[in-house]
Amino acid sequence: MRKLILLTAVGVALSTPLALANSAAGKAAASTTPTEIRLAASDPMGRCAVLDARFQRTSAMHKAGGGSREAAALHTEGETLCSSHQPAAGAKYLAAALKVIHAQPRT
Repeated sequence: MRKLILLTAVGVALSTPLALANSAAGKAAASTTPTEIRLAASDPMGRCAVLDARFQRTSAMHKAGGGSREAAALHTEGETLCSSHQPAAGAKYLAAALKVIHAQPRT
């Protein structure tokens, strides 16, 4: 009986780091939060920021996928437009970059 309890405790202790690593990876790929969506809906520059952050999170998972160069080019153009005080046009490019890597822009 003691061996069973000891083996169970050791198994739990050894599997904890794996569970934590898995939950950290899940948080990195988390979708846009409702707060971000409300900010994006009310502020064009906020929309640029939300779409840029979403692209950064999503593109890390889609580096090997087809269209990653096209998505990167669209993203760069969108960032340029957003930083040059044309957030509406920049947001369109950023949303297009997300669509190329098959991620939904959500805003």
